[in-house]
Amino acid sequence: MVAFFAVPGTGSAMAELDDYSFEAQVGEKTTWNVTRRLGDGGSVVSNATVFDAVVKARNDLKQSLQTESTAMGTELTEVDRQLGLIAAEQKQDVDAMAGRIEELQALVADYESQLVAKSGEFQNLSVNARIIQDERSSRRQDVTRLRLELEELRTHQYELEQLHRTLVDQLLRIRLDNHHLKKREDQIRQQLTR
Repeated sequence: MVAFFAVPGTGSAMAELDDYSFEAQVGEKTTWNVTRRLGDGGSVVSNATVFDAVVKARNDLKQSLQTESTAMGTELTEVDRQLGLIAAEQKQDVDAMAGRIEELQALVADYESQLVAKSGEFQNLSVNARIIQDERSSRRQDVTRLRLELEELRTHQYELEQLHRTLVDQLLRIRLDNHHLKKREDQIRQQLTR
């Protein structure tokens, strides 16, 4: 049985202590048991009157809150101490990282200048490679043209050699014919002189 149904005027006081349970033990003499609903759930006190039970519950709540407050104050002091240690460590880390950042920025600046220089070299090499490629292409065209001209010249040379042979043969025939004619002329002259 819950207390505020039995005793008028105690309902609001009990309702404020919602972490506690109030039970009346009805017997020859009515007593009130107060137990915690949260935490260890242990009995706080057994009292003869409901008003004593409410006062004891309030005192227990006050003592519990003071214990928690003291524990939190101790924890807060420890947290502040650890926070100071962490802040000191972080300052060292921040200083070390700032130094490393400066080193890396210098390294990046050096790499950027090297990259710009290499980029210029690459552009020059690209231009030179293009010029060489154009020259090579032009020379290939010249080689192809000269090969064709050489083939034409070889063809003309062959034709000239054939013509030379033909002319030499004709010349030999003419000489032979001329020689025969001379002989014949000599024979005719001899016959005429006789």
